[in-house]
Amino acid sequence: MTDDDAATKTLTAAMAAGNEDAVETFYRRYFDWLYAQARRATRRDESFCLDVVQDAVLRIVRTVRCVKTEPQFRAWLRLVVQTTAFDRLRSERRRQRREMVVLATTTVAEQQVESESFDESQVDWLRKQIARFDPHLVQIIELRFNQRWTLARIAQRLGLSIGTVDGRLRRAIKELRSRAMEEFELDGTMGHFGPQVGYSSSFDLRDRGDHFEIHAYLPDAKTSDVKVQLDEGNVLHLSASQHRQKVKSEAQVTEMGRYEEVITLPEAVRREAMKIDRKEDEVIITIPKAKQT
Repeated sequence: MTDDDAATKTLTAAMAAGNEDAVETFYRRYFDWLYAQARRATRRDESFCLDVVQDAVLRIVRTVRCVKTEPQFRAWLRLVVQTTAFDRLRSERRRQRREMVVLATTTVAEQQVESESFDESQVDWLRKQIARFDPHLVQIIELRFNQRWTLARIAQRLGLSIGTVDGRLRRAIKELRSRAMEEFELDGTMGHFGPQVGYSSSFDLRDRGDHFEIHAYLPDAKTSDVKVQLDEGNVLHLSASQHRQKVKSEAQVTEMGRYEEVITLPEAVRREAMKIDRKEDEVIITIPKAKQT
């Protein structure tokens, strides 16, 4: 065992035991390298990559286990950064779509009056609708849209998972949109926002020592419809699809949405021992690692 391997084993064992000094040592030792991985994976600016690293470190600290060698540890860290970056890119796209809906909700008056002046009654209406939500949800909405907090920061402050925060915001915005359509007698199509069929999702890969645990959070899907397949080369496929038909401008329209995730596990696993647990908004997949020879 090399000196680097010994140091890695000692550090990861201490981190797994919850040692705060070890976490600080990890942060100082690996921050620049994690940041470089985020830049390489996303090609985005400094602010975005720093957010990726922040989210990745939270995942690392939460799921780290004792690792015997430095190359194994770096391979796992690289995977965590890549999956975190991918999740954040998708979350950013979903956030942009959600904020467009919120903006539309707050400016509905402009669709009904010719005046260019903004109708304050619409703002009052929106505030009253938000106030009807559970106080915890109101707090999440306030932090996200008024104070511009990241999902990760909200999750950390409230002791929730990022997926839970994202799902609650998504459902709240969907409810506000539905109320606005009813209140202002809109036709419900709002076609300029594009199809409404699709999936928001996130997943978390956790190394449990003798097995991997994958949490796929799919608030828009029936978990019974999610297909799980583990192929050779330790490649895990998750997929689901849906379609909806409606009449729009006297034409029959079929909207289709598809979710697909491909995850390459960092170590060999026992395919035949894979277990799948389907919950309300989440699929949990447990895969034992192959025994070392």
